Amino acid sequence: MKQIIIDTDPGVDDALAILLAISSKLNIVGITTTYGNSNIENTTRNALSILQILNSNIPVYPGAATPLSKKSILAKSHGSNGLGNFNVDLRLQPQKISATQFLINSLSKNPNQSIDIVCLGPTTNLALLKIIRPDLISKINQIIILGGVFNQKGNTTSKAEFNVYSDPLALKIVLEFPVAKIIIPINICRQVTFTLDELNQIKNTKISNNFKKIADFFINYYQNNQKYGGFKGGVMYDVLAIAYLANQKSFKIKKKYISVDLNGQTQIQEKLSNNCTLITDSDPKEIKKLFFNSINNKY
Repeated sequence: MKQIIIDTDPGVDDALAILLAISSKLNIVGITTTYGNSNIENTTRNALSILQILNSNIPVYPGAATPLSKKSILAKSHGSNGLGNFNVDLRLQPQKISATQFLINSLSKNPNQSIDIVCLGPTTNLALLKIIRPDLISKINQIIILGGVFNQKGNTTSKAEFNVYSDPLALKIVLEFPVAKIIIPINICRQVTFTLDELNQIKNTKISNNFKKIADFFINYYQNNQKYGGFKGGVMYDVLAIAYLANQKSFKIKKKYISVDLNGQTQIQEKLSNNCTLITDSDPKEIKKLFFNSINNKY
């Protein structure tokens, strides 16, 4: 069974993605954190808070606090702390080694291509791995990247998606990795939205109540924000990355060459040889069915 490392910047949709990942019984060996939806202190705390709610002991490794080549920007759709202003009386503690060192240790001691890495935020931690230990990159089985936008407006600028815009140099480095890379862009993610009422489908009332509190600010933002919102519910970006791991049949794919410029704009280069697999469509009904069935079967 493949080992899964989730690299994340929780984040409301990250929280729901982690919930799905644990419910889907994926073999998650660690969670690495990065800045993004909030600062690194908050995103690390948020990852631990989610795990505490779910009674999970997956270790959490704090990672990059800043991008490689620009100032950090923090998301506005996730509340003041990145988790919809939700807090718990936190008992769990992060690991003492860094995200990069955990990646180095994991790849060094495991057989070739036995680890999948799911990047739900800026790809800075993976770029740092390449800078520090380039010899280990080929040992990764595949990287699932939530990022980019095609044929629609971005969610940070008119042409850029948040994760990519946060550290375009990092993604530029990661796209050169000689391993399988799957790109899930936000134009596909926008096909899957959740309302607060839909979260009532989670039968475990403790989980349902906590995650509705987490998601309330985020869902309201996406329903009412005039510039980047106007959706039926909260856009479940990161949930799709985990759903892809759990059931690839819910997605359509094409091999493409994706480039990124330092303004964060992603483009398909039709005349160049493929460097990744691009998700081109999804089945929202099946993804939602997977999400709620997995949680209700687990809890």
